[in-house]
Amino acid sequence: MKISYPIRDTEGKEFRSLDDIMQLVDAEIHGTWLLGGNGLWHGAIHISDVSNRFSSLNPDVINTGEPVPLQFMADGTIAAYRINDDYLTGPCKGKQLRYSSTFVLVKSQCQPDPQKEKSWLEFYSLYMHLAPVKDYPVSFCYKVRDGHKGILLRIYTDGVNGLPDGQESGDIVAYQAPPKTHKSLKEGDRFVSSRTGRFYVTKDKLMTFGLVRLLEGETAGNEQYWVTLDPDLMEQDGEIQALMPAWMQKAKAKGAYNTVQLGGETEEWKVSAGTPVGFMGCEEYPGKESGQVEREWFVHLEVLSADPKMPTFLSNPEGVKGEKRTVLAPKGKTLYTRQLTAEQETFIATSATLGAQCVLPRESTRPVMDEIQKWWYNITGSGWLSQDDVVEAGQYDFLKLGFQPLEENSNGDMTQSPYEGWVPEAFGSVSRTAEQEDEWYDRVPPFYRELVTQMDQDSDGKVTEEEIRQALVVRDPLVRNVVNRLVIKHHSEWYGGRSTGRWEGFYKDLETEEVAYCEKWQLDLEWMSEVQPFNSDKPVWHFHPVIFLEAISQKRNKEIIFPLTVKPENDPESFWKQYDWRNMRQANMAAYGTNRDGGVRKHAARDLYTKPYENVVAICDGIVLDSRAFYNETNQVTIKHHTKDGRSFLVRYGELDPNSIQVRIHDIVKQGQSIGKTGKLLRENGTPFVIRNGRIVFMLHFEFYSGRDGLNISIPLTNSSRLPYLRRSDLEDPLPILDEGYKNTFENSIENDLEERENVNELTTSKSGKSFIKAWESLSLETYNDSHGFCSIGYGHLIDKKRCENISIPLQFQAGFTEVSANLLFDSDLVRFEQGVKNAVSVKLYQHEFDALVSLLFNCGENFFHLRGAPLLIENLNNENYSGAAEQFLDITNGGDAGLIKRRHAEHDIFKEAIYNANH
Repeated sequence: MKISYPIRDTEGKEFRSLDDIMQLVDAEIHGTWLLGGNGLWHGAIHISDVSNRFSSLNPDVINTGEPVPLQFMADGTIAAYRINDDYLTGPCKGKQLRYSSTFVLVKSQCQPDPQKEKSWLEFYSLYMHLAPVKDYPVSFCYKVRDGHKGILLRIYTDGVNGLPDGQESGDIVAYQAPPKTHKSLKEGDRFVSSRTGRFYVTKDKLMTFGLVRLLEGETAGNEQYWVTLDPDLMEQDGEIQALMPAWMQKAKAKGAYNTVQLGGETEEWKVSAGTPVGFMGCEEYPGKESGQVEREWFVHLEVLSADPKMPTFLSNPEGVKGEKRTVLAPKGKTLYTRQLTAEQETFIATSATLGAQCVLPRESTRPVMDEIQKWWYNITGSGWLSQDDVVEAGQYDFLKLGFQPLEENSNGDMTQSPYEGWVPEAFGSVSRTAEQEDEWYDRVPPFYRELVTQMDQDSDGKVTEEEIRQALVVRDPLVRNVVNRLVIKHHSEWYGGRSTGRWEGFYKDLETEEVAYCEKWQLDLEWMSEVQPFNSDKPVWHFHPVIFLEAISQKRNKEIIFPLTVKPENDPESFWKQYDWRNMRQANMAAYGTNRDGGVRKHAARDLYTKPYENVVAICDGIVLDSRAFYNETNQVTIKHHTKDGRSFLVRYGELDPNSIQVRIHDIVKQGQSIGKTGKLLRENGTPFVIRNGRIVFMLHFEFYSGRDGLNISIPLTNSSRLPYLRRSDLEDPLPILDEGYKNTFENSIENDLEERENVNELTTSKSGKSFIKAWESLSLETYNDSHGFCSIGYGHLIDKKRCENISIPLQFQAGFTEVSANLLFDSDLVRFEQGVKNAVSVKLYQHEFDALVSLLFNCGENFFHLRGAPLLIENLNNENYSGAAEQFLDITNGGDAGLIKRRHAEHDIFKEAIYNANH
């Protein structure tokens, strides 16, 4: 079963990590998990236009941006839905306030192993407060007039929108008509236009183009193109709400508004994760000033289950492993060093212990097996633990991974939800987890234990609803990680409304003018009483929508990979950057569509320049159709490819070295299989044909064919009579497929994505960063009193906040403390300072920026940022003012201490310029 995040990022792309999306979810002020802003039960999350503005249909987004729909989170079938034709209203303080009761409920089945039914779970995803039908803008449809064909579509580039209608002149170069594709429209073809723009087709002629999506029936495709709206060629052909998702189009066609409708287990109601679910609806409420009305666009997301197999499901009763495995290492375990002798793995105990619990993906621990077949895991730097000292959890070992089933225990009054039995149990879980985390132990557990104690003794108001709500939504990672994995069995707010009697305490505290509004709001949004299995008015299980679905998701398939195992030498930052293979303006010889032979023909591929004889691999599975000589003493291999998501097409891998070809006609090839190596074009006399910047160019010439003319070569790919490309008609620009492969091969790997800032939670201190800190701290194998008079050892490891002569030195720091022990202790200590950076920083960082911040905390203390030791540095940084943050290093010198001035300047140079200079 496919799983997707419910939203995309601000550029409309899939989030690359759980942490990236959770930063947005956790920053939401209202609708927090598990108690909402009103202090009452809330087994869901909200995502609003504050964190994800392009998924609302407010006027600003419609007019200035490309709306990005919310996405279905899981494959399944629509069990029930309700659509509003327009916003519903309710009376409040003399005004009619708008809200949406549009929702869709999707039924899904988690089946970790199809043969083990006890491991299955039936669950539902709820998308509530979606935009009503009227919110979706109406766009004009067009069709090609009778007698016309061959009207070419043009490439759409984000941000290139042409001159506005009514403007009669502009920069001819800036507003030149976009490049043509090889896709064309024929008589009767239909499309929908979302906007218009005017472009120069010659230096004297402006024409109006539409930004369009092609129509199949009444459904618009995903790809956008520019196409002429010349009235001699096109005619209007109705209207369509092109942004409306397919399921809502079907619901609208049935004509039932404002009432709950049932879906079913039929093909008609199937939905796929990652496809559009709709947009956020708007909700209005009284403003702070008299007569004001405030509004918010948001969506309410739940994952819930009435399956009787919960909570047995969480215990993984049939031991299903799954694809993802996790290593859990408890605090206090003795760390080992690894040595390789006589081709055997040897692990030697040290005096260092693990300073805090670690939870790591198994692959990141680089597991190795010793001579007695015991697994060892790299936990911190050079510190290792054996399988005897860790717990290895499979993907579906939910209890080991921190998921806990808790149940409400109340008198049924929803206003008492903060005092139900599951709340102190949740706080107890936070306290127990905090004991495994050094940096939290002195601060977090007493707070939660005090709350638990007060709730256990009485409920006289010593602990308020707001205090409990704040505790449950606190943004500290430790608390968040525990609370987000709680699975709570609780009554829902969507059953029965006021008629259940559970809301009388809530209504008792309302102003008289608000009662009628709330009663109508609850009645309009109620749906559970009409939908099985939720119509029995019993509590149901609630999961955190993002965290739980991420846990059951499979590793995302890389349907396409890049045809090279290294980045091209004509990447933007590489040696031949002026020959950027991605160029869209046909402005260099490597780009698609560039003129050849003085303009007689055009380049039919994108050329990927490389160092000599780089490996060329199959971008996905396929079968070899052809292998023969190509241009200038090179060879080509043509492969019919097919992907697991159903795409089929042809690729010609050209200009390969003839002696390197490793496949033959009719061979079945697998994704990543070597085809050959990049070659060089040679003249008849054997001299190189292509030399750029004084170097011979080796390259892969990459051609793409859609297969419209056949997924075979009975019609040859080369057609010398077909100008300007001398290729058959289904040739297309290969850029989209190359871009997809590039992202999957390079951008999803931290090691290979050094040119972009990374999520701070995925970073650890680099070797250069560690060396820099060690050089400033210096190594002492004997105990000493630091500048504060505190007993220390190794690389500044604090033993006690007293002088060494006034304490009993622990045995591990007495005779025999070695450099190996000091390094292990340093790696263990470093985790706390890294976490101090991660707790304070909410933006992405380069590796060198992270290293500089860790060095600063290592010198100033792990809680330096938390105690507002450098408020302007953190403020600048979290506002993405990286230069401003860099300058703040120079002001943290304890009043001008000479040694600190030098260190801050060195850390400033690391942060700003990636210059690691430890001389002092």
